[in-house]
Amino acid sequence: MSLAQFSTGELMDLGIVCVYLLSVLVIGVYFGRKVDTMQGYAIGERNYVTATLVMATFATIIGGGSTIGDAEKAFTVGVTYTAVCLGFPISKWIASRCLAPHFGRFLERDMVSVGEIMGSVYGKPGQVITGISGGVLCSAAVGAQIGALGWVSHYLLGIPQVWAIVVAG
Repeated sequence: MSLAQFSTGELMDLGIVCVYLLSVLVIGVYFGRKVDTMQGYAIGERNYVTATLVMATFATIIGGGSTIGDAEKAFTVGVTYTAVCLGFPISKWIASRCLAPHFGRFLERDMVSVGEIMGSVYGKPGQVITGISGGVLCSAAVGAQIGALGWVSHYLLGIPQVWAIVVAG
């Protein structure tokens, strides 16, 4: 596939996406070189505003599954699927009310990861199992996001799906 096959609008779209991705990479490398500890990576210097926390939470929750998968299921299944999806925010609300208040003791000990918390409660085996489980879960989630990005790039920009997946990966 050559660039001549793209219209001017498609080339502009492709250029915008490429500039954005390159900008994110450059900013990440520039600021990331100062990070040398897990705590520095997880919480930085704690000099962020509420808007940053809200945006980070939305970026964590809203992904390919919620924008493409859930929308498609709501369209094909109907309002029943939408009602089932309400379980997610309800579960988060319950967790924030029942579980979150008990995590203060771990923050006081400067624990910033689930692995550290599980290690302090269940020892090294709990920490290792948590790390392996988290790695598998995150790998699957990243794979799904890359697949969704490949599909969207193919559909909207006309980029071959395989190339979009390779570049995203």
